[in-house]
Amino acid sequence: MFAILAGASASASDKIIGPYISARQAMFESDYEVAAKHFAATLSNDPSNPRVLELSALANALLGDLDSAIPPAKTLYYNGNSNLLTNLVILADYVRRDAHEEAIEMLSDERITAKFISLLSAAWVHAGAGNMRESINVFDSIPQKVIDVNDKGKLNYFIDYHKALALASAGDFETAGGICDSILSFHEYVTSRSLNSCARILSQIDRHEDAMNALEKFNVGNGNIEAIQIRSRLEEGAAIPFTMTDGAADGVAEVLYTLAGEYADDTGTELSLMYANLAKYLNPDLAEAAILSAKLYNSLGQHELAIKSYKRVTPDHPLSVIAELGRADTLHISKKSDAAIEVIENLAKSHPESYEVHVSLGEIHRQLGNFEDAVIAYDNALAVHDANDPDKWYTHYVRGICFERMDQWPNAEFEFRKALALNPDHPNVLNYLGYSLVEKRTNLNEALDMIERAVAVRPNSGYIVDSLGWVLYRLGRYHEAILHMERAAELTPTDVVVNDHLGDVLWAVGRRNEARFHWKRALSFMDPDNPQPDVDFDRIRLKQKLGLDAVLAKEGAPPLKAAHESD
Repeated sequence: MFAILAGASASASDKIIGPYISARQAMFESDYEVAAKHFAATLSNDPSNPRVLELSALANALLGDLDSAIPPAKTLYYNGNSNLLTNLVILADYVRRDAHEEAIEMLSDERITAKFISLLSAAWVHAGAGNMRESINVFDSIPQKVIDVNDKGKLNYFIDYHKALALASAGDFETAGGICDSILSFHEYVTSRSLNSCARILSQIDRHEDAMNALEKFNVGNGNIEAIQIRSRLEEGAAIPFTMTDGAADGVAEVLYTLAGEYADDTGTELSLMYANLAKYLNPDLAEAAILSAKLYNSLGQHELAIKSYKRVTPDHPLSVIAELGRADTLHISKKSDAAIEVIENLAKSHPESYEVHVSLGEIHRQLGNFEDAVIAYDNALAVHDANDPDKWYTHYVRGICFERMDQWPNAEFEFRKALALNPDHPNVLNYLGYSLVEKRTNLNEALDMIERAVAVRPNSGYIVDSLGWVLYRLGRYHEAILHMERAAELTPTDVVVNDHLGDVLWAVGRRNEARFHWKRALSFMDPDNPQPDVDFDRIRLKQKLGLDAVLAKEGAPPLKAAHESD
């Protein structure tokens, strides 16, 4: 802060400090659009400040506005004040403009960026310049030069993958196909994109059967739409055009996208976002990078930026359905559910055969309480569902939830049991059906068995442990129930239902003061802005005032009776 104000007059410092503080706060909140605006205002009064230049470049890169990130990054670079991230911005500019000599010169300085990125990028720049011999030499040198990695297998996989792409881009599909055999042997590292790339490469050298076997080996399903399209064309005997990379810009984009995916599941969300945005800047057609950026924006709470990133995927791209579903989900969590439903309804018209589209529409309707509309959407999903798909259980499960909410218990029970027949040990289905039976006070021993099986799978789920305590309470096994109910309250201490149930069980074992405490605690978690239709707060208040025995008598319900008590 003080460095920014050094040498500035009082009036000038006022013009600097305000925007700078606002920018830093916006960066803290991941509001990159506001941060970029305020850093620009700061630079207008202090144009050579290295820290502000660095942050301005970073904010714009995280925003996805690389054209605005390049000028401050270049100023830093030419003044000798750049860092790894701003250097990547300049490298992207060189590569995108096919300034191969400048890019190679920059990459030859090992201080410029991370060694692994530098070497892979240098190999791609040489390939883009038409110097494949030097490109392959660089690829082959990487294992000796990058030694500070824990997973040598993954390193070799990355190198082989990019080498195959570079050779395929140069038209050498025979050599690239041989490398694909190595790539596909790294089973634990293969991604949808590398699988699709190798399938395309193998098809170019008439190895259709090998390509089909690879797709079969990695169990291509609905999540890899492009692979399904490739497999369909392979079955027709067609050679699939290689369109994954074409030149240095696409290659470096692939490097950065690969690394973005590596960091996405780690703690480096902003670093991953930086790489993904650079990748889509270098290759605007790299839909995977746009989708990854959107997911990262969502994780940072920047939903409008996520929506913009999803919209970058063109309607004719194989991943357009995934992008539109992502956009709809973002609209929904942004409290724009009507717009989300409109997006998915349009998808259902253009892609009526898509199971994911119909299920997604059902999910939004179910979350909004539109259970009849949800059932219709789930019906449509089942109509297009592959009969052999093991995920079919889920559609029956959520249909069961809708019927249960609509007070159509026979239909609900049928769906739950159908889901269990397809997935006998899924804890959510076991718990939902078991708890429903408990609430209906029917088949309690069967319900106990189901819930015990669910707890065995999810012993740290407060809601499932609560169900176990509750079925034991219904069976009159109060002292057994109390152990599980107290455990449930430890796992989910602020849940209304858990505290209410714990109060009932405590009352049943004679711990009256503790019971009233937990009923009071349950009431304290009531949120007037988010009513809970399954919770009778008036009844909880009455229990706290009169006691559970009096409330049961008032309701005409049977009195409490432990399982060992005689009639």
